[in-house]
Amino acid sequence: MSPPLVLAKSPCVGLCSTSLGDLVCRGCLRYAHEITDWNGYAEALKNQVWARITQHTEIIIYQHLRIRDPERWQITQSLWPERWLHQHPAYRLWTWLRTAPALETAWENSGLQALQIQDLDTLRKTVREELLKLAQAQWDYAYGRYPSANCSAQRGNSK
Repeated sequence: MSPPLVLAKSPCVGLCSTSLGDLVCRGCLRYAHEITDWNGYAEALKNQVWARITQHTEIIIYQHLRIRDPERWQITQSLWPERWLHQHPAYRLWTWLRTAPALETAWENSGLQALQIQDLDTLRKTVREELLKLAQAQWDYAYGRYPSANCSAQRGNSK
């Protein structure tokens, strides 16, 4: 049995867009109210937020990347800050993609393989956009971007 994952204190990556009016942060994918209230959250609630972000990352990242060379991938990760090493494997793939230099050697040095999009910058942009769309869709569903009259019917709660 593997040890439980130790989550970083915050998903923040220092690219907050909620201060610009976004309801979902383009950097960490948290909702604006989660960012504002984060320090007051109990650990259980923080873990729920992390679980949602991780689930979204799993859904998207594995459509685009796979580990080609596990040994090389381990070496790549060994160069990272300690706090990144405790994240879910899918989130680590996203962390690499988000922070990797756009060099031709990036793929072969990482131990990873792109499944469709080979250009690192294009892949990074595509995954970021898909993650943001998924987070935004969940926010819309959970927090009511539906017109109030149709809200119950659209969620399957018709009278």
